[in-house]
Amino acid sequence: MTEASAGLEQAVASRDALSIKLFDVGQSEQAQLVSSEILELDPKGTTLIGARVQLEKVAFELETREMAEGVEIYELKPLYKHVKRIKQPEIKRTAWTMIASYEAYNEDYAKARKAYHAMWDLAPAIGEEGSKQATYSGIQLVDYYYQTREDISKKDAKFALVVANNLMERRQASVTACEEGGCEEGCEECGQGMEAALLYRMACAQQMCGESKQAVNSLDRALEIAPGDEALLSLREEISTSVTL
Repeated sequence: MTEASAGLEQAVASRDALSIKLFDVGQSEQAQLVSSEILELDPKGTTLIGARVQLEKVAFELETREMAEGVEIYELKPLYKHVKRIKQPEIKRTAWTMIASYEAYNEDYAKARKAYHAMWDLAPAIGEEGSKQATYSGIQLVDYYYQTREDISKKDAKFALVVANNLMERRQASVTACEEGGCEEGCEECGQGMEAALLYRMACAQQMCGESKQAVNSLDRALEIAPGDEALLSLREEISTSVTL
């Protein structure tokens, strides 16, 4: 990192910290002014903070425009255009997650799934920085795919199953890291609660792919961990009606 870039990083970081403090104490207008200084210092979004603030600005303008015009459908062209310019993978993932949420609000389920797919394509590999957060993003993806399964394509259903399997692999990597002493105390990813949650998503993905028996088996494994869990029992009952065990 050059001296100039280091100076820019420090300048935007200090302003970002100030903006957050101002917002936390209810001084939103002053916080917005400080954020504007970040955009002036880093107009191209070369820093992580600068890129994040730019994305927030685009989203804010989108929300403001829709509120002013009183329409119920978000016009997302500016956000789609902006996501192409983002260089940092973590900010681009956030942008695609935003797009997915907006498309879901617009009830364009296919576009929302496509946005979630684009988000997952940028997920850090197992063991890389941000890998744990990717687990929660993957859960969100599988949940949405299952919620909109009525018009889902076979390709999307198979992709959800790929993600569900990857989530299990990520958890196993976390468990291994814990066993080797490389995990913080109380790590959620290593707990049995997370295993049950991921088995639930595995069952959802398996059911979308027509693998009903495997889905029930996954739910039975989850129920061994969390007996009496209402969500698990409800899904098992739903799936069991479609298969002879």
